[in-house]
Amino acid sequence: MLEIEGLDQQAAAPGFWNDNDTAQKNQRKRSALQRAVDLWKKLHGESEDIDAMVALSEEEADESMLEEIGSLLSELETNLRETELKPCCREKAIPTTPY
Repeated sequence: MLEIEGLDQQAAAPGFWNDNDTAQKNQRKRSALQRAVDLWKKLHGESEDIDAMVALSEEEADESMLEEIGSLLSELETNLRETELKPCCREKAIPTTPY
């Protein structure tokens, strides 16, 4: 997220947009980073939802939710594996682990 902020500061600098190639590279990199951050936030939210379901299931001693929880966990695991394998930027590999 700090890198995104740095790219935003560069874009706000006077004369930044005068060099179209540099400006485009900056914006492509920023977009790739933002997509990665958004994706990890989405996955984190899904994991928190599953955690809440588990807590609710335990609290109410409701085993009927276990099948749905298992399905959601499998889906989350698949999404995590796919996400870890995706390069999010052509110019340079950017770590796909959350900060």
